[in-house]
Amino acid sequence: MRLTLIIIILMIASAMTAAPLEQVNTTATGVTVRIQSLRTEPYVTEPMTEEDIHDVRPGSVIGRTYAIPYANARVEVQNMVWNVFDAQGKLIGETHFRLSNWIEIANRLHFREMYGITVTMDTQRQVGNQIHTLREVEFSL
Repeated sequence: MRLTLIIIILMIASAMTAAPLEQVNTTATGVTVRIQSLRTEPYVTEPMTEEDIHDVRPGSVIGRTYAIPYANARVEVQNMVWNVFDAQGKLIGETHFRLSNWIEIANRLHFREMYGITVTMDTQRQVGNQIHTLREVEFSL
């Protein structure tokens, strides 16, 4: 019985650490969002060319819905941290660069006095032989 309880606790703890860590701060001027541990490893996709760099790949896009007290909003990206992998999936390192067009408002909704927006972001891009996966992102609405 005790062993079963310990195993269940360890499984819950491991599931909690596997989920992305999200911090949302709401102020009178807007909402600031920081998400960590988004994608730790690449998934297999077809190679991207420069012409379709803005295309959305199924499976790489995540969406989050946020409640805001105002009708209009735009996304301002402060920081993006990308893990860089080679073609075999081995981690090479990390890089910091912002791709503002990879985070966008996909849907707006209104419910009584509150407004909501759904933000979508592409978490993986491939250029040449390198795969970049989005590990951390910080943006404001």
